[in-house]
Amino acid sequence: MPLETVFFDLDGTLVDARDAAWEIFAETNDLYELGIDTQDKFLALSETNIFSALSQYCADEVQAKSVIDHFMDNIVNRYHPPFIPGMIEIVRQFNKQISLAILSSNMSETIRRILAEGGITECFPIVMSGDVEPSKTKAIQSFLDDNNSRISTTVAQTVSECRSLTGDEVALVTDTVGDVTAALCGGIRACGVSWGMHNKSKLIDAGAEYVADTPNELMYWFNEARISNETRS
Repeated sequence: MPLETVFFDLDGTLVDARDAAWEIFAETNDLYELGIDTQDKFLALSETNIFSALSQYCADEVQAKSVIDHFMDNIVNRYHPPFIPGMIEIVRQFNKQISLAILSSNMSETIRRILAEGGITECFPIVMSGDVEPSKTKAIQSFLDDNNSRISTTVAQTVSECRSLTGDEVALVTDTVGDVTAALCGGIRACGVSWGMHNKSKLIDAGAEYVADTPNELMYWFNEARISNETRS
């Protein structure tokens, strides 16, 4: 069957998050004395689930919740990353041909604000955020099981009539090793982008079927992925 839905990660994929997110997280690190005191250590958190990774630096679950809440509250109020040049147009091109969704560890409020700032809110009727389901693998599996109808009221209203999809019909575009792993564990395909948190070789080693070096290369991958899927079906 042909590719039917493409999920996009937000931070590092659609927007340039490396510096913007690190500057905000550095304040959380200093306040809680976590020892994540360089940008490289911060970026390494995304090699797994960032929430789980942060918990390993905390004394207990109470401190972990305080750390995550402090960081995410600052993200909601002060995070304004620029869009990767060319990505807004690529999203619009994708949206003409396929259903799109967001899969992000960020807060739904922040995601929707950033999409609105880019003028592409209408391209993403489905937003699966970290404050609703911290595990991207579980979010993907829920989407495959019931078209995401139990994730939120808004999503249920949007896709309540959609049929179930197979893993070959869904892909995630992302910049992190952790997301590639989550996609594969969730049973869907993964395409990497090399301009975000993790480099091309790490994304390939994690199992990404393709890694784009420019936004335009995502359209090449998309066209090839649809052809290969149609051939298999």
